Amino acid sequence: MIGITSSLTLLASSSGDGSAISISGIETLDIAIIVVYLLGVVGIGLYAGKLMRKKSSSGESRDYFLAGGTLKWPMIGLALFATNISCVHLVSLAQSGFDTGLLNGNFEWMAAFTLILLSLFFAPFYIKSKISTLPDFLEKRYNRPCRDMLAVFSILSAVVIHIGFSFLTGGIVLRDIFGVDIYVAIIAIAALTALYTIVGGLLAVVLTEAIQTVILIAGASIITWIAYDKMGGWDAMLTSLESTGDTNKLSMLRPHGDESGMPWYAIMLGYPVLGIWYWCADQTIVQRVLGAKDENHARVGPLFAGLIKIIPVFIFVLPGLLAYTLASTGKLDLTALTGADGAVDSKGIYTAMITQLLPVGVKGIVTGGFMMMAFYLFVFCVVIQVTLTLISKQPVPESSAQLCWDSPLDPIRQPGWNGIGNYKFLSGLLLVIMVVLYYIFR
Repeated sequence: MIGITSSLTLLASSSGDGSAISISGIETLDIAIIVVYLLGVVGIGLYAGKLMRKKSSSGESRDYFLAGGTLKWPMIGLALFATNISCVHLVSLAQSGFDTGLLNGNFEWMAAFTLILLSLFFAPFYIKSKISTLPDFLEKRYNRPCRDMLAVFSILSAVVIHIGFSFLTGGIVLRDIFGVDIYVAIIAIAALTALYTIVGGLLAVVLTEAIQTVILIAGASIITWIAYDKMGGWDAMLTSLESTGDTNKLSMLRPHGDESGMPWYAIMLGYPVLGIWYWCADQTIVQRVLGAKDENHARVGPLFAGLIKIIPVFIFVLPGLLAYTLASTGKLDLTALTGADGAVDSKGIYTAMITQLLPVGVKGIVTGGFMMMAFYLFVFCVVIQVTLTLISKQPVPESSAQLCWDSPLDPIRQPGWNGIGNYKFLSGLLLVIMVVLYYIFR
């Protein structure tokens, strides 16, 4: 569903005015491409359901909710990336690139570090416990009340965060393109998504998400390259930033007191708290890992996703910065986004780039709390948890003993695959890559 609404949002953006959108502003070829794409996604999802029914004659819930434990690392990695990307995500990163430069790319690159934690420590316990959902894990490790609490929280967060915004955005887009009532549009999106999700289960969801990831990366890469080429390359962009005194827009780690309100220590302290919850403990994300064929696939899949998360800085955030320098050199017309006070409404930046830079047909392919508060809350919760544990002095139940570590190193004592596919080697490689990237864009 997220991939479908992202596609519709970017297609709608190609009409060009950043506000009301009409079908007359979109080329017929673009419409044809997106229709074929949507029909293809649904068809593939239904086909995945057919395959699952052939493979499983038992009808067990594990086959439906965990794809029968058949997912391999490439599909897991691509699905994790696609689940994370939403229509708001695509547009807002370009907007942030225009406003503050590469700063918000931290939300993408810092994800790699938490995905390493998912690979090394969380995934092996999830797989070992043979659970279908994270609430199941809490019940096995602690008790039923913990399970119920997480289940309620997971449902609410999924409805509000993952589903609600996607339905709303998709409904607005269909209303603006085709003039249909927004509630009718939302029902149509829900029906379209439910068609293959209900029939195919997790296998259909992961398969379609993997395809959508490839489409999104390919489309965003095209618009980035075109903008980069029109700017005249990296040196020309740097020269433009120097002329306006905005070279700090290339910095990922900002000093204390930076006007963005997100200095380096807020990122380093705040993001891990939010990131560990989102990437390692959120049901919608971790479900993709639970369907892994075995522990090695469950470990390597998140590492592959972490590697892919390097890309959005260059294809989602950088285009916004390129738009800023293109506009300052007169190579991008932002008149339609400029208010009476001369300020540019950066929410329409991606719209302007799609409209002015992409040729007909390619548009269809393209369519195919910060942070310190999180750290303070984390410290508060840890203090409460440790204090209550020391006061109660209750031993770990025997039934939960296998889900506890005798040593923090226990999860990484498994040998894993031989060669470069070994999760330890890949974790170290990804860690080195991220450190080098942060050094370059410090």
